[in-house]
Amino acid sequence: MRSIADFRDAGSRDVANPFSAYHECEEFMTGPSYTTEFSVDQSPKEAYEAITNPQGWWSAEIEGSAEKAGDEFRYHYEDLHRCTIRVTESVPGEKVTWHVVDNYFSFVKDSSEWVDTTMTFDISEEGGKTKVVFTHHGLVPEFECYNACQEGWGNYINGSLKDLIGKGQGAPNATGQAQTTAEVELGSASR
Repeated sequence: MRSIADFRDAGSRDVANPFSAYHECEEFMTGPSYTTEFSVDQSPKEAYEAITNPQGWWSAEIEGSAEKAGDEFRYHYEDLHRCTIRVTESVPGEKVTWHVVDNYFSFVKDSSEWVDTTMTFDISEEGGKTKVVFTHHGLVPEFECYNACQEGWGNYINGSLKDLIGKGQGAPNATGQAQTTAEVELGSASR
């Protein structure tokens, strides 16, 4: 299975289009990218404000800003995962798009599996509720990290982010405060 990193390392990226490696690689991925969705009673504006505050739902230790296009932030969880993400699109009440600039996993062979993937949060009104659709474009079942990431996103998107929007309080991770089974198991294995 060829990864996005294979295209990046082979120099196939179109200089005029920094995301071309992702698009070229997409055709080689046989499974769909990870996606999940939920609905809340709060407004699209409230959903957008929560999404752009990943410290409130993903990790209390995120450094940087995720409020507007061009912002960058750094995520890390203990020695298991760290990444740098750039906000590439930010439309209040409608959409947020992140691009993974750099990534490291300690628990897989290709620690850069997320590099050049994108995450979108599509926000819409539907049936008197606000619908949030999250897609991690390029996170596919063929990736070694997929099971841990699928569990993580399920928890952080459908649990923590949804709670931050709906209840005003998310459950982000922090050093020594695992929030998923994978974080607990992988953290124990790395010690």
